[in-house]
Amino acid sequence: EELSLDMFMQGYTALLADERVLEQERLGRLKLLQILFMRIIRYSWQAVRQCHLDLTNMVEKGELAWSDDLENTFNMLLEDQRLKDSSSEGTPHSTRSCCSSCG
Repeated sequence: EELSLDMFMQGYTALLADERVLEQERLGRLKLLQILFMRIIRYSWQAVRQCHLDLTNMVEKGELAWSDDLENTFNMLLEDQRLKDSSSEGTPHSTRSCCSSCG
């Protein structure tokens, strides 16, 4: 089943409002939400959602912390996702960067 953007936001805001969530995680998730919405302007919701899932899984596994450079990691995951999508479609991929910090 596909998670729509409105359902995602409903769950995300509930998570952020949960008093059991530590402050560092709350701040990291808010930063991640900002990153997500900056990317959703140029990329599909499916690609952005998958990158969000991958990044949060990395945090849960201890491979990444909420205080790490989430934007850089998100950009790398998004590029990997874009390349996977391009190769599975058999079409050349775009060389457009997702943001000014990526070049």
